[in-house]
Amino acid sequence: MVERKAGQNRKCFSEQEATAIKQLRLEGKSTDTIAAMLHVGKDRVRRFLKQNKLDVYQPAKRHREAIDQNKVIIAEYPDFKNAACRKMPIDDFFPVSPSNSLSASRRKLHMEKVERVIDVCRNCIEQEKCLDYALQAEPHGIWGGTTEGEREYLRLRLGIKCERDVLISKKSRQISNAWRSSAMIGVPFFIKHSDIVEKRLARRA
Repeated sequence: MVERKAGQNRKCFSEQEATAIKQLRLEGKSTDTIAAMLHVGKDRVRRFLKQNKLDVYQPAKRHREAIDQNKVIIAEYPDFKNAACRKMPIDDFFPVSPSNSLSASRRKLHMEKVERVIDVCRNCIEQEKCLDYALQAEPHGIWGGTTEGEREYLRLRLGIKCERDVLISKKSRQISNAWRSSAMIGVPFFIKHSDIVEKRLARRA
C-alpha cells in the first residue's frame, strides 16, 4: 500500500494566481478578501500565505490627500445646452450612498431615486458625450447614465485615467480591486451595469 504524505493531494496555485495573491497581500488585503476575490478556499490561501511568510496581516495604510480644487482639468467640458437634466436639481445626480445601518426600505428608496436619474440619462441626446467627459474627469456622481463603479469599470477596461485623482467610494474601489485581481489571473469578472456600459465598450476609446 502506497503511503501519501499529508497535503500531497492538495491543489497548488498557478504562477499567475500566486502572483495575484502576493500582490493583493502586499496591498493589505486580508485572507478572506483574497479568497473572495479569486474565488478560492480560505484554507488554501491561508496555507499559501504561511508558506511564503505572508501570514502576518498588515492592513495597508491609506494616505488621504486634500482635493486640489484649483487643479486644471484638460478634458473639455461639453456644451450641455440640449441635455435632459438642465432643469433638474444637481443634488439628484450626486446621491449619498446609504449606510448599512439604514432599513431595507430606505435603501430601496435610494436605489429607486438613482434609477429615476439614470432613466433621464437614457433618454438624453447628450448621453454619450456626457459619459466620454465623465470618464476623463468625473469620479463622483451619476454622469451619462453611469454610476461611480460603472465608470471605474470602464476606465479599467478602456485604459482611461481620470484626471481628478481623488478617492472614490468604498463600493467603487471594491469593484476596481475585484476587476484588477481577476484580470491578473485571466478570470472574467462580471458586474451588473446599465446598457450604456456595453455600448461604450463596443465603441472602445
